[in-house]
Amino acid sequence: MSMALVAADADEDLQVAARRGQLADVKKLLEAGAPLEGKNQYGATALYLAVFNGHTEVALLLLEKGANPNVTDTFYKSSILDSALQKQRAEIVKALIGKGVAVSSRQLNMVVGGGGIPTLHAALTAFFKPEDLTAALKAAIDAKKAEAAAILRKAGAAEPKLVAVAAEALAGYAGEYVSAAIPLPIRVVAEAGVLKAQAEGQPQFTLSTDSATEFSYAMAGVKMVFDGKGGFTMHQGGQQFPFVKKGSAGAPVIRKVPETVLAGYAGIYVTDQMPMEISVSGQEGQIRIHPTGQAQVTLRSDSDTEFSFGPGNLRVVFDSKGGFTLHQGGQQIPFVKKGSAGAPVARRVPETVLAGYAGTYASSQMPLEITVSGQEGNLHIQATGQPKLPLRSESDTEFGFAPANVRVVFSGTEGFTLHQGGQEFEFKKKAGGK
Repeated sequence: MSMALVAADADEDLQVAARRGQLADVKKLLEAGAPLEGKNQYGATALYLAVFNGHTEVALLLLEKGANPNVTDTFYKSSILDSALQKQRAEIVKALIGKGVAVSSRQLNMVVGGGGIPTLHAALTAFFKPEDLTAALKAAIDAKKAEAAAILRKAGAAEPKLVAVAAEALAGYAGEYVSAAIPLPIRVVAEAGVLKAQAEGQPQFTLSTDSATEFSYAMAGVKMVFDGKGGFTMHQGGQQFPFVKKGSAGAPVIRKVPETVLAGYAGIYVTDQMPMEISVSGQEGQIRIHPTGQAQVTLRSDSDTEFSFGPGNLRVVFDSKGGFTLHQGGQQIPFVKKGSAGAPVARRVPETVLAGYAGTYASSQMPLEITVSGQEGNLHIQATGQPKLPLRSESDTEFGFAPANVRVVFSGTEGFTLHQGGQEFEFKKKAGGK
């Protein structure tokens, strides 16, 4: 689970007060000479933390005092403006622009796709090239965002040129594509005059036609450029991934693992670090993993014992003892096959206890709700907009999730303390949240 982390040093009071939205304390600390640009271990300043946690008054005060509006943290690689746009804090967005912060075409498209109308109005106080406004209008039209489209037209966006590509040409692009860069097949289909794309295990999305060979999905910053030779290059996040049609002459040769080896790996694996199972299976010389509650992922074979998935920065290394180590985010988590001699025995929590904890919780320290539920003796939490996480039971009141360094400690059935990154966040059950 991803949450904002602040520096753990006790003397960094301004960052703590800004994160919590404590306006009076921030004013006192500034009057006492607290440095505006002090950073935590992730490069986040007081202004960054105030914006990330949605505290408008604190953010505006810090900007007024001269705080740097162009900070990007090292944990999320996200800017202050990104946070303001994502949190839909229109007043902060406008203030940042007033301090000279530029809004990129990508950020404008993000607002069109998921932001509110006030945020769009605020974003449009920035300067945009005519082609950026037109691209945003095209994205609004594609996403059927009529109100956003009307606002963009009023802001001066020219009507995008509608590009019609012959049905035969679109049909020629249809097919399944593979890449040596990532083990993630992408299926392209032609339907009703447009192209649609779907990566394995992910939702299908409709591509906007930019030219006879270029197609895009502005909301995710994806562009696919077909080369006329049976392939395309996917551009996203500053990276380029070449794809070719599966089975074509130029298709990459996927390293295959012997079926006997795959059969030996197949099974369900568990760890004592979290109550999450990972199902491992093999098919046509490739290995797939399926963590509890998540999408199945096909791994690239680097050897008969080492497998990886580049987009998730994930590596799985099998040992000779019937287990594997999952490497991700700088952590190493050992898994063993369920039912084997070394398999951990999960601690179960009584159903009556889980039922008491169930509900939706909120905190004054961050604009984030957490839903708590119980199933088969295990506790699960799900933060707003994030996947559900199974927590390991350390006792009937204490639970943990090692990969994210999260610990949850209940104090009765009406509240809990979330411990993460050396910080503590108090959550209380919402009225009627059970």
